[in-house]
Amino acid sequence: MAIDNTAYDVGNGKILYDNAPTVCCVAIGTTAQDVLLVKRKGPPQAGLWALPGGFQMKGETMAGAAVRELREETGLILNPDVLELLHTETDTYGHNVAFFGLTKGKAIPEGLVLELKAGDDAEAVMWSPYSNFSFDDEFWAFPLHKRWAWRAVDNIRT
Repeated sequence: MAIDNTAYDVGNGKILYDNAPTVCCVAIGTTAQDVLLVKRKGPPQAGLWALPGGFQMKGETMAGAAVRELREETGLILNPDVLELLHTETDTYGHNVAFFGLTKGKAIPEGLVLELKAGDDAEAVMWSPYSNFSFDDEFWAFPLHKRWAWRAVDNIRT
């Protein structure tokens, strides 16, 4: 099925995208002790840290969109089969957000961890150690990302 990312100019400098729900992807390190984060390059919340993610395009599965966004923003390539949907909810912008984590018992091959490179709309990418995880709201672009990054780590650890 072809992917359609049609945009419509609705005036006043606003563009409406004919997109499906927002997808956020959570990636856990090889030891289940860190979380992959991206520093946002553009608005909203430029310069703050978030989980890799973005809009699901028409014709994509949610897991497919999650792995595409992960690849575009970090260079990390995963098979959608290693992800599980952890939760969905609506954010402060009115977007439906789907949070994915690694399926229990799955791990990211260690070699892939070394190949990270910020791309697309990410200014930087890093593995944030679980032990140094920031609770500071000024660090996070989106409050939901902070909460679900923690929950995703717990999902792998339990």
